[in-house]
Amino acid sequence: MVEKTEMWKFLGVADITENKNIWRMLLGELLGTFFLIAIGVGSTTSGSVPQIAFTFGLTVATLAQAWGHLQRLVNIKPGPVTLGAFLVVGEISILKAAFYIIVQLVGAIAGAAIIKVALDGVVAAAWAYPCMIRP
Repeated sequence: MVEKTEMWKFLGVADITENKNIWRMLLGELLGTFFLIAIGVGSTTSGSVPQIAFTFGLTVATLAQAWGHLQRLVNIKPGPVTLGAFLVVGEISILKAAFYIIVQLVGAIAGAAIIKVALDGVVAAAWAYPCMIRP
């Protein structure tokens, strides 16, 4: 039979309860995802492909400089794909992965909501009148 301590270690309860830096790391993940979606995806509404690529690159570089210290507290910076891989091979606990997934989703939804609010009339007009979209 599996003991309680082994199960708690497998789930990663200590990662959440004992690691005081986890909340800073999660905040960094939330803010990073929010700004990447709000600025990066927001740039796709108008602009050429090089301009969009430059915006994404500049956003990532700025976020790394601004909030990189929050993520350097841990030896990995999980993205959506690498998070699943680390979870499968056991490099990250289940609870820590769940928290990262939750904050990534919340940050992405908040960034998309900002885009929706900012471009509500513009996007609606473009969908209603496709001839208004630039080639």
